[in-house]
Parts: sequence; C-alpha cells; structure tokens
Amino acid sequence: MSLFAKPIFALGFGVFLALAETVRRWGNWPFLPFLLDDWLAGLFLVYGAVRGRRDWAKGRPYQAAAWAFTSGMMYMSFFGHLEHWSQPPEAGWVPHGALVGIIGVLFALALCGLAGTLRLTTALPARTKGAA
Repeated sequence: MSLFAKPIFALGFGVFLALAETVRRWGNWPFLPFLLDDWLAGLFLVYGAVRGRRDWAKGRPYQAAAWAFTSGMMYMSFFGHLEHWSQPPEAGWVPHGALVGIIGVLFALALCGLAGTLRLTTALPARTKGAA
C-alpha cells in the first residue's frame, strides 16, 4: 500500500495543517477567520482518516474528499502566494520565498495523498496483534 493512502498519513497531515496555520497566524489579530478553512481541512482529514482506519470501504470516500478539499486549498494558497512573489512580503517570521516553497511541498503531498487514496481500492490489510 502506498504511504500516501494510509489513514495515518491523512491524520498526521490534518493535525499538522491545523497546528501550522495556527502558529503562523498567532498574534495577527483578528486571525480567526483566516484559520477557519485550514481548521476545516485539518478536521476533515482527521475524520476521513478515522473512518478509513475503521472501515476502508466506507471511509475511503471521506478520506478522498478530504484530500481533494485540502488539495484545492493548497492550490489556491500556492498560486496566490506565487502571484505576489515580487511584492513586499507580509510581516511574519517565515520569509516569503520559504513560505512559497513550504506551501508547494504541502501542495505536492496533498496531491499524493489524493492520488494514493483514489488508487487504493482494495481493503487495507488487517493489523495483527503485536504488529507495529
């Protein structure tokens, strides 16, 4: 099975997405409206991962939809920041060029998660007791 199709990858990515955007926006008041879509994407990925881990056949569509939503958000974020490449960067602790690169990597990972989830149609192998 592809690493990108595993529910644990979706779970980790969703938690990272929500936390990373919270830390990035912290102190820029009012920041709550800017976090809403990132939190929704992160929670949707967590929900899809939990559903996929319990029952892959029934949870796979949720995980795929969550990856599609996250990929769309990353697409808009990447090209939105890329469009403003020549303008002065917004105030923050991450330089604009590095931010565009980070968002590009996250966009690529989200696309890999979507593709991996869509390609894996068979059920996940059952975990054996004591297996890591």
